[in-house]
Amino acid sequence: MIKANHTFLGKQVCSFYAGYKLEQAFRTIEIRGDQADLQLPVLILANHFSKWDGFIQYRINRILYRRKFHVMMLEEQLLKHPILRKGGAFSVRKNSRESLESLRYTLGLLRNRNNLVLLFPQGKIETLYTEPYRFQSGISYLLKRLEKPV
Repeated sequence: MIKANHTFLGKQVCSFYAGYKLEQAFRTIEIRGDQADLQLPVLILANHFSKWDGFIQYRINRILYRRKFHVMMLEEQLLKHPILRKGGAFSVRKNSRESLESLRYTLGLLRNRNNLVLLFPQGKIETLYTEPYRFQSGISYLLKRLEKPV
């Protein structure tokens, strides 16, 4: 398992890259909502329908939640894009005993109210119109073991 290794420079690069790429791809982006309860960590379960999903959630975190950002990625993808580790990405290796280590790491992150964890429970990019959604089994493992509200 590859753990997140936040750095100031990594955060700046990811923030700039996310903003730059989103502004290139979309004419406008509006994010509306209230800032989250400051006493709780944030767990985002998002459907994964495009390559923009992580960037959008990164931006939402910067504007609304303002937490230390973490995202679970497939290990082979994180190895291709190691700079993302410096911005909060950590790995999971699907269909492996090592995936339990990633899930335990996620539970540890969710014990700290200053953290946000983004998961794509489908485990792959799928169209918005896929029904029913099929989540990977790790989500139920996490939800059963969360010790406090998120």
